[in-house]
Amino acid sequence: MEEKQIENYFLIVEDAIKMLEVEPETTRGNEAGQWNLLTGELEVWVDVMPAPETNVHYFQVMTPFCQIPPENADSFMLEILKRNYQMIDSSFTIFNGGIYLRCIKDMIYLDAEQCFVAINRIGYYAIEYKKALKELYQLIPIVLEEDSKH
Repeated sequence: MEEKQIENYFLIVEDAIKMLEVEPETTRGNEAGQWNLLTGELEVWVDVMPAPETNVHYFQVMTPFCQIPPENADSFMLEILKRNYQMIDSSFTIFNGGIYLRCIKDMIYLDAEQCFVAINRIGYYAIEYKKALKELYQLIPIVLEEDSKH
């Protein structure tokens, strides 16, 4: 896909960020196509990622959730797998040894409102599931090294 098209996708995402009443310029990440949103302790990463082998661009929203608990890991994994079934367009995933909440979609089908909904949804699930799961498990935050941050 041509470079102009990915720039158009960036504009769509930045329009979604504006819908959050946040200035996109203040959220841009280290690379083009990355944005970092912070609300209290919640960090949400937004990406537009090219997949050159397929000529498709993907929209991703992701937030660090917790480390895999050292105790009751099997029970915890079963619990989040059950919760995956309850979520819309989102799921728990393992990334770099931690648990994250994630939404990924083909960018070609998205507009700013759909991106806005995905960002809000990941934030909502992160807040609600942390409340629910901290009553059942010891949730240890993911500590990111400065060079591995988004």
